[in-house]
Amino acid sequence: GFKYIHMMCPCPTGWKFPESKTVEISRLAVETGSWILYEIVDGHKELTYRPKTRKPVRQYVEKQGRFSHLSEEDLANLQKEIDREWKKYEFSSHTA
Repeated sequence: GFKYIHMMCPCPTGWKFPESKTVEISRLAVETGSWILYEIVDGHKELTYRPKTRKPVRQYVEKQGRFSHLSEEDLANLQKEIDREWKKYEFSSHTA
């Protein structure tokens, strides 16, 4: 059947971080909950990875120059949005 892969690929130039940090940035995206790893099987979302404890989104964004303009309020709102998204996934899926 049909397969689709949606990948997050950090861009050192556009995201303004050193190339050597690409893997770290990718991991932080997942560990902070900014990028949720899941698959859809027979119409049901299944988390394929759930961090034991999600790291604060600040750890992800502070490593990237593209977010240097964010205020403390912006960071707090971003964290709230990520927390809200995770609640949706926790209620609508189970770990594969």
